[in-house]
Amino acid sequence: MKIIADISGNHGGYLEKACELIEVAAQCGCDYAKFQYYSPREMFDSGNEALYARLMVQHSWVDVMFDTARDNNIGLFASVFSGCSVGDLVEFTPPYFKIASPQSTWLPKVVYKEIVENVPATTPIIFSSDSRDYKRMADVIGDHEALGLYCPDGHPPILRDTDFDAFWVGAYDGLSDHSSGLEAP
Repeated sequence: MKIIADISGNHGGYLEKACELIEVAAQCGCDYAKFQYYSPREMFDSGNEALYARLMVQHSWVDVMFDTARDNNIGLFASVFSGCSVGDLVEFTPPYFKIASPQSTWLPKVVYKEIVENVPATTPIIFSSDSRDYKRMADVIGDHEALGLYCPDGHPPILRDTDFDAFWVGAYDGLSDHSSGLEAP
């Protein structure tokens, strides 16, 4: 089992906080830390444009964040939302690239295909999906090495027995959970 600490927007728009979260994830024994890497114009949820702008990881932060991860012996990678985002991160040789569930991003299928086409063949893709998205995501990823994480619907989700059933009987390799507490993991 591998544990990924999701930094997401918890850095609050501050590089120092992002680095502190990477350090804390390492101290807690997490195997990886993950951040979201995007430009607000790449996001298809225009109602949250100001939030995306405030919480985006600046391109100038990336080198410092990867250095912090290396210094703390923790892997670092990102959820990406475009082929350009992948291109910006390739030089840092992240262990994975993550693609978020279509239910939470509203990205068109063509954008997912662009992301997959830009991920090096030697770097596995982690994707999250609920049972409705699984086939769509598997089709987009094709033959690329991938790990599928079950992602219950909603932020935060209301976990139901059917969610646990879908995870256990599905073709998932792990869980992508946004609920508070430790009930799901």
